[in-house]
Amino acid sequence: MGESRQGRRRQVGTGSLSQPQTAEPTRHEQQQLLDTAEAPPPEPTPVAGRVVRVLPDVAGIDKQFDYVVPEAWDADDRGRLVQVGSIVRIALHGRRVGGWVVATDVEPPAGVRLQPLAKVSGLGPPADVVDLARWVAHRWAGRWGAVLRSASPHRNVQKLPA
Repeated sequence: MGESRQGRRRQVGTGSLSQPQTAEPTRHEQQQLLDTAEAPPPEPTPVAGRVVRVLPDVAGIDKQFDYVVPEAWDADDRGRLVQVGSIVRIALHGRRVGGWVVATDVEPPAGVRLQPLAKVSGLGPPADVVDLARWVAHRWAGRWGAVLRSASPHRNVQKLPA
């Protein structure tokens, strides 16, 4: 227990204080710098389908994420349900969580591979209520997701009565 471990400790402050020590980059670090300097910027990847921005229904996350609407949903009429205010299921960090579509037809960031939406759960608040919920959350220093949760129906609504 009381053994000395001086052989394993790093020597800190062994140089002179008047002359700063500058470490020369290793050959491997020099090659990495050359490789990154010559690499062209990443090409924007074309996204197949519409891109929507989703606010997840997770208490600790107050950030929006971009997802792509699968092209197969447009063929079987699920794509028309994806609009501002729709309640959807998304894959977020290895688990499926609920969320609200807060913007449609957005431009995704360059060089990012988007994940598809997992499911459309149903209709949520209309687009003007989504904007109002954002203002309410800002005005009373709350979370936007909490305000949207209170503005959403308690059960899944697939269509409005005629």
